[in-house]
Amino acid sequence: MDGFVEMVDIPPDFSELEGGRYRRRMGATGNLLVPPSSDPSDKMWSIYLSESEKHDKIISDGWKDDANGVLVFTGLFSAIVAAFIIESYRKLSPDSGDQTVFFLQQISQQLSGLANGTYVRPQDYPTFSPSTSIVCVNAMWILSLIVSLTCALLALLMQQWARQYVQLPLLGTTPRERARVQYFLHLGLKPIPMSNVVELISTLLHLAMFMFFTGLVVFLFTVTRKIATITSVSVGISIIAYIVPTILPSVYLDYPYRTPLSNLSWYVWHTVVYYSMALFLWVEARVHPRRVPTWREKFEFYARNHDQQRKDGLRKSVANRAQDSPEDRDLLALEWFLLVLDLSEDIVFQKFVSTLPGDTVTRLLQRPDSQFSSSFSRRLRDLLWTCLPGTASLTPDAQYRLLTCLDAIYRGLKAFNVAPLDQSGKSVLDSIRLNFAELGMMRVLWSDQGTAIRVSARCICALLARRILRDIGGPGPRRTPGDGELSWLTAVFDKPSSNVIFRSLGNLAEVDSMNLESFVDGVDGARSVRGVTNKEIISILDTLAILMEVDIGSRVNGLEDQVRALIQKAETVDVVHFVEPLLERLRQVSP
Repeated sequence: MDGFVEMVDIPPDFSELEGGRYRRRMGATGNLLVPPSSDPSDKMWSIYLSESEKHDKIISDGWKDDANGVLVFTGLFSAIVAAFIIESYRKLSPDSGDQTVFFLQQISQQLSGLANGTYVRPQDYPTFSPSTSIVCVNAMWILSLIVSLTCALLALLMQQWARQYVQLPLLGTTPRERARVQYFLHLGLKPIPMSNVVELISTLLHLAMFMFFTGLVVFLFTVTRKIATITSVSVGISIIAYIVPTILPSVYLDYPYRTPLSNLSWYVWHTVVYYSMALFLWVEARVHPRRVPTWREKFEFYARNHDQQRKDGLRKSVANRAQDSPEDRDLLALEWFLLVLDLSEDIVFQKFVSTLPGDTVTRLLQRPDSQFSSSFSRRLRDLLWTCLPGTASLTPDAQYRLLTCLDAIYRGLKAFNVAPLDQSGKSVLDSIRLNFAELGMMRVLWSDQGTAIRVSARCICALLARRILRDIGGPGPRRTPGDGELSWLTAVFDKPSSNVIFRSLGNLAEVDSMNLESFVDGVDGARSVRGVTNKEIISILDTLAILMEVDIGSRVNGLEDQVRALIQKAETVDVVHFVEPLLERLRQVSP
């Protein structure tokens, strides 16, 4: 890594300096021997330099790539323009062939006159004056060549500037000194950013090309009109194709095709619109000073908006508009990510799932009509079923994959229980129950040897059951539960018959009490939580907090506050010994 990182011995002729010990700094210019420093802030500035050097390298490499592209283009373009100039430059001076023909004709006439006995007076060669069109053609092509070569020179200078920007901070002998040089150079870029220089070079190159095209059309008209007409049409189409991506970003911010003149077009467009609106409002206020119609307020809002966009510029306006996009746009971005990018490998999809926030999982599972939601559910279900425990014990990789899937499902259900009830629906709950909490799969997980797996499965079932109960008998009209839902709730609550649950659905507190009791029994007190990490402990406590949010009787009074206190402690200390008696107490107060 760049920066001084090792101590090396130095030759004898340097041994009297700093006790024969120097630091070697690896930089773009090679190995540099730097005297050691006792500044206590060296470590801080070393981290600063490490990150700033990465940033500077990225932008300097971008400058070099832009410069290389300009050099390649200018080399080809200048050669083409020079070839045309060589051909057209001849028309600026008299043609020696025409002079020879003229004088030969005059000699022939004089000889004919001598044979006839007549005198033919010699004529002077007419004064040569190049046509205006030829002068314009050569002027445009020579200017085009000059501009092209100037761009090549600027590109070479830009490469040197990029190297100097990276190398100059290495002149410092301590991290603080090098950091000061780096930031000093960074401040120098703010008045005239290098991106503006790149756009200037590109603009000049485009200008040189259009001058060449214009001169080519004029030149061909002096030769043959038919070819000139065809060329004019082709050049016109090229100009239109250039103007469109120049102007459209001023109207459509998400338009990805731009030219170096798009920023200028953006500024001109919003400046003209803003001052036109301001002038109209000023005139209207003079004509109707006491009238303040609603449309005037909207007009003033649009005028301020155009003025702000004019000040922000094209790039910042694009970023601001993207941040103001609706939240559904995030799901569309994830849809593109999953369907377009390569997530075919389970390990890649597993990493993707492990990073999803709970509310995102909830929103995905709540959109069964979405192509992305369907694909996401299918991939998550397939990944989950590939790592279920079987007759043999799970490998560490399979166990980690299983816990990743269960954790994502748990986080989604946790956020789902916080969401308003009107966002739920039987189809969504059935999809979650059948795909991620199917009874056969849950029974396998409930009896797994891994404590973390058993705890995660119990948390998932408890939260899903709570949501199903509220969807059946919560606020609003009560619906009749399906046979599949009753069978699932019967198994989760460990009841002998579904009739027990069906008769209790009218009393939400009673079925909530069943859910809490089955969760506590399923976690199985001290035998299950022993050896579990704080992550699983937090899951247990979070689930208990959600299950105990409703009034399920005075028998759990005070326990909810105890659960919330343990959740806060679990982030910093080991609370396993506190959770075991809590679960035991909940089991004792259960009917």
